[in-house]
Amino acid sequence: MEERIWHQHYDYNVLTEYRHPRIPVLELLNIAANSTPDKAAVSYFGNEITFYELKQNVNAMATVFEDLGVKKGDRVGLHLPNMPEYIISYYAALSIGAIVVNFNPLYTAVELTQLIELTRINTFITFDTGVATINEVRKTLEIPNLIAASIFDSMGGDKTTPEAMGLDGDWLHFHTLLSACEKPRRPRIEIDPSDPALIQFTGGTTGIPKGAVLTHSNIISTTFSIVHWGAAINQRIPVEKLSCLCVLPFFHVYGNIVCMNWSMINAATMILVPRFEIDPIMDMLAGSERITFFPAVPTMISAIINHPKAADINLAKKVQLLNSG
Repeated sequence: MEERIWHQHYDYNVLTEYRHPRIPVLELLNIAANSTPDKAAVSYFGNEITFYELKQNVNAMATVFEDLGVKKGDRVGLHLPNMPEYIISYYAALSIGAIVVNFNPLYTAVELTQLIELTRINTFITFDTGVATINEVRKTLEIPNLIAASIFDSMGGDKTTPEAMGLDGDWLHFHTLLSACEKPRRPRIEIDPSDPALIQFTGGTTGIPKGAVLTHSNIISTTFSIVHWGAAINQRIPVEKLSCLCVLPFFHVYGNIVCMNWSMINAATMILVPRFEIDPIMDMLAGSERITFFPAVPTMISAIINHPKAADINLAKKVQLLNSG
């Protein structure tokens, strides 16, 4: 490969050219579930879900989607913070060839109406505080399948009910659907790496955000590329100790690739943080034995290292690898 001027800045272990596997995105989960089935894939407010359990939930949700009439090429909107239901819905949708559309939970009803209409959403999944916003959207726009999950449902206690969430008859309840799926089917949809997988909205200052389409191949190649960076450290850590502090939101491409998909390909435990709040983050760091990988934006890092508790936590030993940009 022709040498480029930026190659001189690559880490010593990073090659300038790779042949990444031509596999659909779901295979990242399958590999982790087959190699480390009993390891925690997710840690959510102290409650853990193993990779095997996550795979079972993904198969169940994929079955639910198919039973709801979701087909290959249909758009599945995810309007969720970092919670297990996001991960389950993401891989389930991709496993049947649907296209995930990421929505920022802070979007207004007007913004959502424009973007849902633009992307022709078939199924929309939101959480507690998003229900009222989507009910506003429904006054002018029809969405065939509406599903709601509670941020409390995966914390290990009792599950919420549709009544407790104030859902009317047009809404479906995420965990009611999962628990009612008695015979999950392994997805049998043929997916080519060139098939579209994700519509990611860009920022932009000229009108509504633009939807950028990423294929399964785009996600796989980018995730594998991220693995190479930092591998000089991470490859020395036993797989049972690998973890990732997932503060960056999965509905942004940075968090989606560098936190969620990176964790899957490395069989790292995802420590989910739905919202960045500095004091709870410091308490989490203080209570953790060690964090393998912490992708973050500079403002997060600045807030952490300048916090009064930072010196007592011994961050240099607590966090093994940072990723930022």
